Amino acid sequence: MVKAGELLSALFDERLAAKVRDMTKLFSSWRTIVGEERIVSVVDHSQIAEFEQNVILIEADHPGWIQILQTKQQELLSNFQRRFPNVGVRGISFRLSRGPIRQIKEPEELENPTGKDSGLVKKDAVFARFEEDETLRRIVERLEKSLR
Repeated sequence: MVKAGELLSALFDERLAAKVRDMTKLFSSWRTIVGEERIVSVVDHSQIAEFEQNVILIEADHPGWIQILQTKQQELLSNFQRRFPNVGVRGISFRLSRGPIRQIKEPEELENPTGKDSGLVKKDAVFARFEEDETLRRIVERLEKSLR
């Protein structure tokens, strides 16, 4: 099976592939970042929805969660900027979610159904996530269009 990184490297030069890897990490880092800010209860009610024009858009399923996030907005922004200096995060915005909040897990968090080679499961999980994650797919499509 082809790794997502190999697939991206074939489509883009290494610089853009690195940017896509950073974006993937950015979207999957939400649980860790809110944990560092001691607002873990928010994680099940919010998600990173988009990253456009260097602004992270965070969706929450209730206005109360948005208010809690707004009280930590500057700390969250600083945390994203420190963790992802190459991405160029300049701001955070919030909106009410129109649908259910879906949690993005890191490949290491995915369970191994067979109990066999865990490295293979992690690689397959990354590729499957690349194939199934509509947000990531949209990001890659936008990058591809910008290259043309």
